[in-house]
Amino acid sequence: MQITKEFYKNELAEFHRRFGEEIETYVKAEYLDNLAQCERILVVGCGSGKEVEYLSARNKRASVIGVDFMVEPILYARAKYPSLKEQFVVGDYYSLGELFEGQFDAIVANAAFVHLLERKDLQERIMPAISQRLRPGGLAFLRLLDRPAVLERQQFDITPEFQGRPRWFVYYSEEELCEIALQIRLSVVKRKTHPHDRFPGTSWSCVLLEKTIAAS
Repeated sequence: MQITKEFYKNELAEFHRRFGEEIETYVKAEYLDNLAQCERILVVGCGSGKEVEYLSARNKRASVIGVDFMVEPILYARAKYPSLKEQFVVGDYYSLGELFEGQFDAIVANAAFVHLLERKDLQERIMPAISQRLRPGGLAFLRLLDRPAVLERQQFDITPEFQGRPRWFVYYSEEELCEIALQIRLSVVKRKTHPHDRFPGTSWSCVLLEKTIAAS
């Protein structure tokens, strides 16, 4: 976790300049737009706040909260979207069960879980907490990295902007995400693997999940 904190603390402005301004077209059209009618939405790992801004614009009645475990991205998001500044909160998604009261109509984790402390945490801690915080019939969108034959590793960035800076990554296939979801009674509404536009051999595993009425 310290590696991740150091990277985003030191490279925050440049990272958000390069990657934090736009949401991929397929993410909006195929996943986020399915949440347009949801009225209480939680965005975990919100970073620069782009998903919070997009969802708030799509539904003016919605209460959209963005949470990030570092104060620097939250301050960045508040400055970038001043009209939404009260909607950005510092908090660790490892404590998702205690962060807020009540349940949500939707939870968004767009590339939020690529830096988990341990790979097993997704199945043992994160996904059960998501299910707990969703109301029956609620939706969850998750986008995580996948790289065949790689489960987790520290890698040194090869992009010119961040040459040689280390980051820790965990990887999951689309099939694995669906298996984990079904184990905790989240049904799969949509699933797809999208190629990464910058790194050959790496892709994005995307799932849109729904909490079944009978799920606890």
